[in-house]
Amino acid sequence: MNIIIDTHIFLWLVYEPEKVNKNYMNYLEDTTNKIYLSSISIAEMMIKKISW
Repeated sequence: MNIIIDTHIFLWLVYEPEKVNKNYMNYLEDTTNKIYLSSISIAEMMIKKISW
């Protein structure tokens, strides 16, 4: 299955994985799935970093 995650889910996975629903985490941990992150997420993270 192909899964695209948004910026806040990506940040949760990196910094606070306990916030991700267990059912969703099962999909994300399944190595047969392909996980994608939008290129716009990189821009969003840079904007947030600059505004801090």
